[in-house]
Amino acid sequence: MKNSLLFLIKVTIISLLLGLISWIPIFLMPIWILLFFSYWLLAFNIKKPAIYALFIGLLFDILQGELLGQNSLALILASLFILRARQSFYFSHTSTEQVYLFGASIIYLLSLYLSHAIYISAWYFDWYLLGITVTTPLCWLLVKPLSNVLNSSKSR
Repeated sequence: MKNSLLFLIKVTIISLLLGLISWIPIFLMPIWILLFFSYWLLAFNIKKPAIYALFIGLLFDILQGELLGQNSLALILASLFILRARQSFYFSHTSTEQVYLFGASIIYLLSLYLSHAIYISAWYFDWYLLGITVTTPLCWLLVKPLSNVLNSSKSR
């Protein structure tokens, strides 16, 4: 349990730092926290992952100045989707993993926009932001080896 929390802290900090990259256009910026949190869910047998998603989402909301609870709801819903597909991650090819992450990123993005639309009582959707749902699974090819390196410290 101690190693999993240490790993979660590492990947949360990395996700925050990667979110600060300003030279990537917003419509191509992947959802870093979803990628790293998904790896954490799959690598460790976590009890009550929704509580961790809630606190990490609240941390991101506070640091990014967004609507409080918006990222929490999105991360909880997307992580529940990933947990339903957990068995497929263990026995599938990377491309199948990317399909599941594509679905999770759509759930994440839709929950963000629905909560925002309810808050402002208007629906304004920029279609170019759907590029996020494409770049997020593509970045799984980078996140998975990086997370394996970060996770290898647990065996030392």
